[in-house]
Amino acid sequence: MCEFASFVLDKTHEYYLQTSDSHTDIIEHYKLREMHPNGLDAAILKVEITPPPENRKAPIDQWNFRIDQDIMPTWFDAADAETRTRAALARRSADERWLIEEIGHQTSVGYAGTATAGARGTATAGYAGTATAGDDGTATAGDDGAIRIRYYDPKHNRYRTAVGYIGEDGLEPNTAYILDESHKFARKVSP
Repeated sequence: MCEFASFVLDKTHEYYLQTSDSHTDIIEHYKLREMHPNGLDAAILKVEITPPPENRKAPIDQWNFRIDQDIMPTWFDAADAETRTRAALARRSADERWLIEEIGHQTSVGYAGTATAGARGTATAGYAGTATAGDDGTATAGDDGAIRIRYYDPKHNRYRTAVGYIGEDGLEPNTAYILDESHKFARKVSP
């Protein structure tokens, strides 16, 4: 059916395009093989994850997961496929500006949770949580937490992610961090 947001999974990777939610376009772009060489089993899994029809602006953790094919790969596990798709959607939300505008700029979670915000967003996680923010974002985590902020590396024409662990390299709990010009964590100064 190819609805927003569509992904294609193989045994180890999740694929999507910023320019299309067509499974066919994704498969062609990444030159994926749809069927196993035996001709009986699928080699990939076409999936979709969409906001609930009654709340198009629902947080992404409330979106509906759906498989869009009948023949499954031999490696298929429904729970694993959904987990991987939700993780890919979180990465995609950090990549694409339109998703931020639909959902908002700030996410917060508590104990051992994962908060993801897109470009210029704010992600806050509690004890042992992970806060991930997109370009020009802000990340905060509690004790034993981790922070991640994405940035663009023009030298290699790709995005990279700076990762820090609370309690290491001077990173303190419950402190808002941004990236400086050298892509190192720096305390966010309130205006």
